[in-house]
Amino acid sequence: MKLILKFWDNERKIMLESPQAVLTAFRNHSNIADFTHFSDCFNQPNPKKYEPLLFIGKDSKGSDLFTTDVVKIRLDIITQDPDQSCVYGTIDYDIKECCFCARISQGNEFEMLPLFGIMEAIEKIGNKYDVPHPLSFLK
Repeated sequence: MKLILKFWDNERKIMLESPQAVLTAFRNHSNIADFTHFSDCFNQPNPKKYEPLLFIGKDSKGSDLFTTDVVKIRLDIITQDPDQSCVYGTIDYDIKECCFCARISQGNEFEMLPLFGIMEAIEKIGNKYDVPHPLSFLK
């Protein structure tokens, strides 16, 4: 699997996907100054300006999944029980389990569901930066 990155610009509220924009965001996020003689633009590191989003695979419909994407998970496929419904969550990295998971809200708390072996039950419905937010209908 190849490494694909994109960045969310917290100040301008836009997704950066072009190679040049991703490189600039990566340098800023990593606190590395840019080559000053190539541009007269402001190029000082600003790690909090950009949020990295890492490609983790494809969902059941072939859409690219990145961290922070909002997903619908069909429990009937996972459990092979037709009475099970869907749950909604966001893709996140679980440091304790060292794997990518779906962060599923349970009231004021959340549960982390590892993505190993369940990608065919996951469907991307948006990302946390969409306006209105894809999970706003659950409130």
